Amino acid sequence: MNDLLRKSIKWSVSIAVITLVLAAIFSIISSLVLNKVSWTIGLLVVLMIVLIGIFFVYVRDRSDSGR
Repeated sequence: MNDLLRKSIKWSVSIAVITLVLAAIFSIISSLVLNKVSWTIGLLVVLMIVLIGIFFVYVRDRSDSGR
């Protein structure tokens, strides 16, 4: 295998492992925090996270449009 392909595979596996570990950590934390919460409050938490993400994408796009 050439060097570029080897680096690409190493990088891909690293990102996959990091993603898996972060997903597991967030799953455990959310299960512990939202264990006794009703589903509507859980839905509101998820909605707030999504809206925060949309806000930051909007801010990033607004700052990129000025260039």
